[in-house]
Amino acid sequence: MKNLAILLSCFVLISCSKESDQFNSDLTQQNVAQLSVTDAFKVGEVDAAGSTTITYDLNDLMELTSCAVSEESSSGLTISDEAPGHYLSGIGSSNGSTTTFKVELILDGGDLYWQDGAHIAMCQTSSATPCDVVILDVEDFTCSNGDPLACNDDEIGGGSGGAYPSCGDTDWPWATTDKDKK
Repeated sequence: MKNLAILLSCFVLISCSKESDQFNSDLTQQNVAQLSVTDAFKVGEVDAAGSTTITYDLNDLMELTSCAVSEESSSGLTISDEAPGHYLSGIGSSNGSTTTFKVELILDGGDLYWQDGAHIAMCQTSSATPCDVVILDVEDFTCSNGDPLACNDDEIGGGSGGAYPSCGDTDWPWATTDKDKK
């Protein structure tokens, strides 16, 4: 009986391990949830004929674009194919402020992605007539609405050095891997 007790004690001691040696599956899930593989999310697609379609949830995309351009809301979202590439375009607005914007997208196969830190060209005005954003080249654009003094150009992301804003409960989708699979 004594031998059985010693054997059982040895078995318990050997089979127990330190808590730090045990695998914690929550850590793996947490890391997957915090980091996207590409630091980008899929916004839309380009078909064989060159037509573009927004595939991301439109309400979420309006929330993200209004956050990006520091306006209360956004509307008129479209994807355009311009000389240097594809852009997500729209108009952001708040009381007394209107910002027309174009977000540079990355084309990968037939998929269009908004990458973390992508260049956003913005034309801002307090006029009733929104400004037009005209893309000239990569990160080169002009703003106009017929009144040369009414439009102010601004930019964030890309080579501008301007960081994306933080907007309360709006999470940038490249912080997770789930949203870009919609």
